[in-house]
Amino acid sequence: MQTGQVKWFSDEKGYGFIQTPACEADVFVHFSAIDMEGYKSLRPQMNVVFELQLSDRGPSANRVRLAVDELPIEATPEQKHRHRRLKASSRQMRMDQHGMP
Repeated sequence: MQTGQVKWFSDEKGYGFIQTPACEADVFVHFSAIDMEGYKSLRPQMNVVFELQLSDRGPSANRVRLAVDELPIEATPEQKHRHRRLKASSRQMRMDQHGMP
C-alpha cells in the first residue's frame, strides 16, 4: 500500500489525481476505485492510502481509502444524484466491455 495526498478531484467528472513520493508522475484515481461507504469523493490535500498500479496509460490508484486521520465527506443531494449517474454509466461500460446485455 502507498500513501499520498489528493492533488485534485472532480465530482462532476468522477476522477482526479494523487501525489505520492512512490511515483514521479501524478497517480490517476477514478471514483470507482475509492473504497468507502456512501458518497465516493475526495478533496484536495486529503491524505489517502491506496494500491499503485502501473500500466501503459500511466500509474493509477486502486482500493483508495482515507488515511486514519481524515474524516469522510458528507455529500449534498446534488452530489449524490451525480454520483448515482456516474455509477450507473460505469456499470454500463463494464457490461458493454464484457458483452453483457
